[in-house]
Amino acid sequence: MEVSSNSQIAKNAIFLYVRMLLSLVVSLYTSRVVLDVLGVSDYGIYSIVGGIVLMFSFLNISMSSATSRFMAFEIGKGEINRINKTFSNSLAVHLIITLVVAVLLETVGLWILMDKIVIDENRMFAAQVVYQFSVLSTLVGITQVPYNAAIIAHEKMNVYAYVELANVFLKLGVVYLLSIGDFDKLILYGFLMLTVTVSIMITYRLYCWRHFEECKQRPSMEKKFFKPMLSFAAWGLYGDGCYSLRQQGTNIVLNMFFGTVVNAANGIASTVLGVISGFTMNILTAFRPQIIKSYASGNIQRMEQLIVYAIKYSLLLIGVLSIILCYEMDYILALWLKNVPEYTPWICRIILISFCVVTCSFVINTGIQASGSVKLQSFIVGSISLFCILPCTYACLKLGYSPYSAYVCYGVFTIVMYVCSLAILKRQVHGIVVINIIKSGMIPIISVLSISVLLCYGVCMFLEESFTRVIVITLSTIIISILATYTLAMSVEEKKVARRYLKKLLQKLTHKDIHEL
Repeated sequence: MEVSSNSQIAKNAIFLYVRMLLSLVVSLYTSRVVLDVLGVSDYGIYSIVGGIVLMFSFLNISMSSATSRFMAFEIGKGEINRINKTFSNSLAVHLIITLVVAVLLETVGLWILMDKIVIDENRMFAAQVVYQFSVLSTLVGITQVPYNAAIIAHEKMNVYAYVELANVFLKLGVVYLLSIGDFDKLILYGFLMLTVTVSIMITYRLYCWRHFEECKQRPSMEKKFFKPMLSFAAWGLYGDGCYSLRQQGTNIVLNMFFGTVVNAANGIASTVLGVISGFTMNILTAFRPQIIKSYASGNIQRMEQLIVYAIKYSLLLIGVLSIILCYEMDYILALWLKNVPEYTPWICRIILISFCVVTCSFVINTGIQASGSVKLQSFIVGSISLFCILPCTYACLKLGYSPYSAYVCYGVFTIVMYVCSLAILKRQVHGIVVINIIKSGMIPIISVLSISVLLCYGVCMFLEESFTRVIVITLSTIIISILATYTLAMSVEEKKVARRYLKKLLQKLTHKDIHEL
């Protein structure tokens, strides 16, 4: 059973990586073209307008987590009727959320755009139009959440790879039309991105209707299904709401002190983080259903083992990528973008380092969510995010510190939030040993990454900034990280599995029998 599950996790991770790589290539290319076509100011407007919309999407994010958790939990239990009921209730809730978010965005959100954001008067109309496109895109996304949750719960990750291929061609089409379009570029870009969102939504929904019986259910609300989901989502709503308000509040505060130039830098940094986080989130997405299903079946030991694996390999991946990018950020940004907004390189560095800790927190939060009780975690971590980070950021900027201080504050508090999450996991999931997660998951990888940092420093001492140095640092870091991981971070059993898979791979490549390694 465990071998089969591990194999499924590996296959799902591969499909998700195919999806991510396609998205990576297109994202890097389109971001450069869009920044060049729109210009720094319009790109900053698009970033801040989208940020306002996202600020209110926390209503959807919390319910998305609840839907994903309860779908996976019921599948782990194997009760078909409860799976159908869970989906139909979640669909009804998301329709309600769509209405609530629409009202908030057209009242509070619009007020923020018109009265609180610093935008040139001659670009305000375009900003308003793009805002409405972003609103429509968000509302469409909310109604799609139950269907995506069904795909993840059933572990059909290959679907994401196939649909992403279509998404790639659509976004390339957006770039082409944006380049040749004889219309306001900002408005045209917003409309084309809305079109892509709707097209992808239709594709996913048609697949779900055809392959999953529960997705054919009509929306319904039954207390015994609705109440636990609502309770889970309500507390998740607080945590996600605090996180969203902190994130977009920081963006608005930066706009108040420094204008749209820093928002453009933040937009580029968010793009970089989105690409890099895709690597690690793929691992978590592949592990998440199995972690929840293990808890549902009462196999806490298996759940702990999966958490250790998820932390170990997600932290390794994000750590290696962050090390390479942190050393070569200036060169890579200059190579990627024609016009690099001020502050961008160091904002990217600080965010990437902070995200290493956030990645571990995501894994721990999955374990907490599996228990179905997220009250304590949402309240403590959410409160720290909003009521500590945001005031600290404002105080630093008010005292005259640079925009970097906002991201340093965030980085410091991510460590505090991670420690709190570990304590909450120990409390919520009886039988799990947190110290094993730290000793087996985190410490070995920190040792590996420390070696990689020293290696990169040595290379930078001997080679000047160039494309050659980027290649040397990338290859040497990857190689030394793999060797160090095998030596320092892998258990005896993991080494056996690695050798077995390597042997199979060599046999396929050479079509010859390979003797025991």
